[in-house]
Amino acid sequence: MHKELPSGLVIDFRKIRGHEIVKIAEGGTGADGMSDVLSGCWLSTVDPGPYPENAFGDDGAPAWSRLLKGDLVAGLIALRRESLEDGDAYDFDVQCEECRKPIRWTLKLSQLPIKYLAEADAELLRTGRTFSTTMA
Repeated sequence: MHKELPSGLVIDFRKIRGHEIVKIAEGGTGADGMSDVLSGCWLSTVDPGPYPENAFGDDGAPAWSRLLKGDLVAGLIALRRESLEDGDAYDFDVQCEECRKPIRWTLKLSQLPIKYLAEADAELLRTGRTFSTTMA
């Protein structure tokens, strides 16, 4: 499955596997955990987007630690949505601050807004210069 990430990087993923879901569920969602899962699911780089050549290995695989963290998060969300039967729904409980009762909350991942990297920031990334951006 081809997925365009917020930076403009386009990669081809395979579906996520059970042991990878377990890794995420057991708290492997830090940058290293995300990188491990994404590396395991990566098949090919279709378009490097704004990333310079040194952001990829000899085989064309993204060096996930060198990519924008928003791309990692968006990649994991895309994997979940495409791989799982109920991949678009994320259900969890929150606690009412007043009465302390649990409230079931459902989030549709397809409804999350995605802010793509501005062209001016993408150009800075291509040339290896530092920049800051905001997610609004």
